[in-house]
Parts: sequence; C-alpha cells; structure tokens
Amino acid sequence: MKRRIPTCDPEPLPTADGVVRYDSHPLFDRILLAYGFRPFFLLSAGYAALSALAWAAFWLGLLDLPSTIPAVGWHAHEMIFGALGAAICGFLLTAVPEWTGTPPRTGRWLALLIGLWLAGRAVMWFAAVLPLPLVAAINLPLFPVLAFWIIPALWRDPNRRHRSFTLLVPMLALAQASMFLGWLDWINLNFWDEDLSQRSLNAGLHVFLIAIVLTVTRVSMVLVPLALEEQDDEDSRFLPIPPRRNLAVATLIMFAIADFIAPDNAVTGWVALAAAAAQLDRMADWHVGRVLLKPYVLTIYIAYAWLAAGLAGLGFGNLFGGDDFAAARHALTMGAAGTALMAVFMVAGLRHTGRDVVLPRLAVAAVILVSFATALRCLTPLFWSEQYAMFGIGVAAVVWSMAMAAYLVPFAPYLLRPRVDGMPG
Repeated sequence: MKRRIPTCDPEPLPTADGVVRYDSHPLFDRILLAYGFRPFFLLSAGYAALSALAWAAFWLGLLDLPSTIPAVGWHAHEMIFGALGAAICGFLLTAVPEWTGTPPRTGRWLALLIGLWLAGRAVMWFAAVLPLPLVAAINLPLFPVLAFWIIPALWRDPNRRHRSFTLLVPMLALAQASMFLGWLDWINLNFWDEDLSQRSLNAGLHVFLIAIVLTVTRVSMVLVPLALEEQDDEDSRFLPIPPRRNLAVATLIMFAIADFIAPDNAVTGWVALAAAAAQLDRMADWHVGRVLLKPYVLTIYIAYAWLAAGLAGLGFGNLFGGDDFAAARHALTMGAAGTALMAVFMVAGLRHTGRDVVLPRLAVAAVILVSFATALRCLTPLFWSEQYAMFGIGVAAVVWSMAMAAYLVPFAPYLLRPRVDGMPG
C-alpha cells in the first residue's frame, strides 16, 4: 500500500450540526470554494487552453483581438497574468495555510478573488470597446489582494523558510502595473530599445519562473524521498545541495534584472547562459537511484530541462543575433512554466483531495503533450519556417489545449467533489 503524504490542512471550526461548512451563507458554502486550489487550478488550465486557441485563431485570420492593445501583448498578458496568475493564486492560497498552519480563505472570500480574476479576463476580451484605464483598474487589484492575504501569515510564521514568497506577489503586481503604464503611454522611455510594456511582460514571466524554481525546491523535498520509499530503495539518499539550489535562483534573478534593463545586450546573453548552466547543474540533485522513473519526479525534471533550454536559447540569441532563437522564450512559457504547472496541478490536486500520488494515464499524457506543443512552437520556425503559422502556432496551440484537456478530464471530478478521505478542504 502506497503511503499518503501527510498534509497540514487546518481543521475547520466545529459546527452545531457536525457538518463541515466553508461559509455561513449557503450560496458560498460549496466544495468548489473549500480551498484555493480547487477553483483556480480549473480556471488556470481551462483558460490556458482557451487563450492559446484564441491566439492561433487570430494568426490564421479567424478571430480579431482587441485593437487598442498590441496583439502580442494581449496574448502574453492573458497567458502570464491570466492563466499563470490563476495558478499562482491557487498554489499560494493552498500552500501558505499548509506552511503556516493558518486557516485557508474559503467561501465568499475565495469567491471574491475568483471574481477579481474573472473580471480581469472579461475586460481584456472587450478591451477594444472599453477605456484602457478601466481595463487596467479592473485587472490590477488581484495581486495586491492576494499579497494582503498571504504576506502577514508568511511573515509571522516562526519558520522563515518561505519568506521569499512575500516578495514575489508584489513584484507581479508591479510588473503588471508597469505594463499597463506602457500601454497607456503614460511613461515613455525613448532611450530603451523596447517599450516598457514588453519589458514588463517579460519581467512578469521571470517572476513566475523564480516562483517555480522556489516551489520545485519544496516539492522535490517531499516527492523524491517518497519515490525512493515506493521503490524500496534503502541505499540511495536524496541530499540536495543548498549552494546548487541558491545558484540556480540567484542566476535566474540576475537574468530577470538584465533582461529588463538591457534585453538585447551581449552581457545579458552571457547571464542567460550562466542561468541555463545553473539550472542544468540543479538537475543533478535528482540523479538518485531510479527516482526519475517516477512520473511525478520526471515531470519536474522536464520542467527544468525546458527552463535551461529557453535560457540558453535567449542567451545565444543575444550573442549571435538573428531570428533563429526568437522562439526560445516559448520554451520558458510553454515548456518550463507549462510542465511545472502540470506537476503542481497534479501533485497538489492528489494530495489535497486525499489521494495517493499516483498520476492517471491521461495526466502523464498531458505532460507529454505539453512538451510536444513546446517543441512544435520552438522548432518549426527553425526547420520549417514557411509553415510557421499553421504548425508553429496553429497545431501547437491545439496540442497545448489537448494537454490541458487531458489534465482536466481526470482531475476536474477530483476538484469538484469532496475529499475521498472525508477530511475537509
């Protein structure tokens, strides 16, 4: 029998009738609002599929996107601050209560954050007919509210290991605000080669990647020993080296800063290559026994491989110029972020619904499809440029959406139903 990973989910307050309640109002007392991962993982995966298909339809001339915002910027915003934004909300609203032993946000409070996210998506789709300051005003409160909820608990926690996350959400809020300032042309920095909005979008992506590296560190400390135990491997030991982990994070932060200040500079290219090498070095932590044969460990390993590949591609692009490496950033968005999200979606989705960490076959297929879609997006411009729109964008978007669907088919019922072990949350 496989061992379940213990969780630290807070116990709900007892009720008079002995029934677990997540809100005093019946409209919000629902299992979907019992914990942050439930609604936001569903929204993130579903919206990632929808946004990718919308972008492909735009490229193939089947759909018009808001004309007041650059089409590339609209697409990047909805993938980074829309799909990835929902994922970070779901993760932190679940992880912070577990880390700190504080009650989770449930019921109407959780519905409030969902409403802010949905409102942001709605106005982005109608940005062509709405004033851009209104679009910004509706989008910007999400991350400040999230920060207001999680930072006090992280800061008061005597275990200071997770305080790094107190900086990430404010940085996301700052990047999004800076991006809207660029679109509104309220700040025009003519001495930069690229406009403020594009640099801010890239900065937002880098913050997410840093969050992923920090999260994978915590996840691997649980998953790798579990995999060794399941394999009855008593000889191998998982002993991650802190300097190796810190170097991976530090070089990624350095690249994020350099990419914002001087995105096309050769020095930034060398920093990107250093960051890629540090991620490859970090992967050596998982070379323990046959642990990589476990799908949930292999998934985070693949995410790191795409992270290193994307950083290396951007580095070579800065050093050698040309358009050959232009798609490397998609190795970071689709490959690294997409695969890491799959790992978090699946592991947290199983743990916090009371299940063993055994990935359904469709979930394994989802991870494979994410990498296939990323390879199509990154390699088609290199080897089949005349079919870029059809295969590099169109087919890649369909495969990406199939990956999200392959995740949702087995996991949506888990997220919409009570825990199988009868525990709350």
